[in-house]
Amino acid sequence: MLGAVNQTAFLPSVKILRLYRVEMKDSESLDRLLCGCPVLETLHLKNCRLSDMNEGDRVEVSLPLLKNLKISHYAIWDGAIWDGPMCPIVIEAPNLEDLYVDNFAELQLNGTNPLPCLHSAHVDVQVKSYSAVIQLLSQISNAKKLNLSRVTLSPLSAVDYVQLPVFPNLTHLTVEIGEFQGSIWHSLLKSASKLQSLVFDKEKTSGVERMRWEDLETASTPECLLSSVEEIKIKDLAIYPGVKKIIAYLLGAGAVLKKVNMHPNCTYLKLKGHKDFMPLLELPKRSSACEVELFFFDDEDFSRDSDAESNTSDDDREDVFL
Repeated sequence: MLGAVNQTAFLPSVKILRLYRVEMKDSESLDRLLCGCPVLETLHLKNCRLSDMNEGDRVEVSLPLLKNLKISHYAIWDGAIWDGPMCPIVIEAPNLEDLYVDNFAELQLNGTNPLPCLHSAHVDVQVKSYSAVIQLLSQISNAKKLNLSRVTLSPLSAVDYVQLPVFPNLTHLTVEIGEFQGSIWHSLLKSASKLQSLVFDKEKTSGVERMRWEDLETASTPECLLSSVEEIKIKDLAIYPGVKKIIAYLLGAGAVLKKVNMHPNCTYLKLKGHKDFMPLLELPKRSSACEVELFFFDDEDFSRDSDAESNTSDDDREDVFL
């Protein structure tokens, strides 16, 4: 426990700061610590929390040179979720290149314009309203790689028509499988004309069977499926009503597809066996160059595969651990 930081700590040469299982008294303690790191480029917060939080408090990260920000397992301690108030995380980092926020606190990015240097963003946060989601997506719209959770996108389900910002540089998109309508990720595809890789990831609390595809039956085909998407991966796949329809839709629309990888749900596979999945290999394909593959993992292999994809490489400069 770091406790209260009553005055600004001055660390003028620190470029990388990682805080692991640090409990601070309040948000001002973290503010004072970060204010003393004027050249900080990488900040990782893992399993951290504030012990004395009140309604209206917020965590502020204001670092002009910050390039890499990762906040994971925020307000989780020894595997238990912190039951105190959750204050928003407010980020002001105009030179940010890589953003990874994996928690259920509210995220706010200062400013209204897209982050100009952003390369990748993994966003799993609570968003209160449709307009807040649109604003957040606009701010990260310059990213080349996006990973968006069901929780982040869930307010979009409350409206009949989804109008998303354009993602001019987006080439890799990962969306969590959840119970929102197919029109949401379909709208994401329509806004990303340069998309090359699409991944449907497994969702924390539900599976592919809860997704609804009815909205796709009359929708126009996104330009990226006709001209740029070459790879599609579907994780945690189980054969429930509607699943075969969406796979058939993607194979039928993907004019330049080269590879479709499907990873069956381990529990479903143990209960039902391989036979339910085999007809997927026979679905018609628009692209003659497309290879459709099924990968059968055990639970340990699938977990290892997911963990490997989420890890980021560490900078070899000197680290500071607290």
